[in-house]
Amino acid sequence: MVTDRADPLSPGESAGCPGETRAGVVPGGEPWLAAAISAVLLMVACTMMPRTIGALGPFIVSDLGLSPSRLGALVSMVFAVSAVTAITCGRFVDRLRTPRLMQALLLLVVVDVVMVSRTTGYLWLVLAVGLAGASAGMANPVANRVVRSSVPLRRRALAIGLMQSAAQPGTAFA
Repeated sequence: MVTDRADPLSPGESAGCPGETRAGVVPGGEPWLAAAISAVLLMVACTMMPRTIGALGPFIVSDLGLSPSRLGALVSMVFAVSAVTAITCGRFVDRLRTPRLMQALLLLVVVDVVMVSRTTGYLWLVLAVGLAGASAGMANPVANRVVRSSVPLRRRALAIGLMQSAAQPGTAFA
């Protein structure tokens, strides 16, 4: 079994079953649960902003004087950028360590929120929406890597189910 020894979230050696890994020991807790919760929170944070654009649409239209078609273009763009980023970011995700990827994604979300909150024009909003799409697109590969490297095989289906359902709370918080 190939392990990513440079990655501190990687659990290390095989636990006996093909593809199953042994997580580090956390006194009084389940170490895989912390990794699963981290993946869920990452997904919530990264998917919240793209859905906020649609939820705040009426306010964006009135504050910036946009036409409904321009707002529709923004919403379409965020999901198009997300799709392209998800497809193309695999090599990037494979090159960096998991904690750095998670930090970079959360920093991207913070920059995006600040850009959207301070924007006064359509061009800046387009850039902010592009960043939102990029963070949403990278969230799945990074969160999948967290689960793959930190959750034992017998718990991965549960962790991935929790992680994939994280977009709904992100939408609700938006």
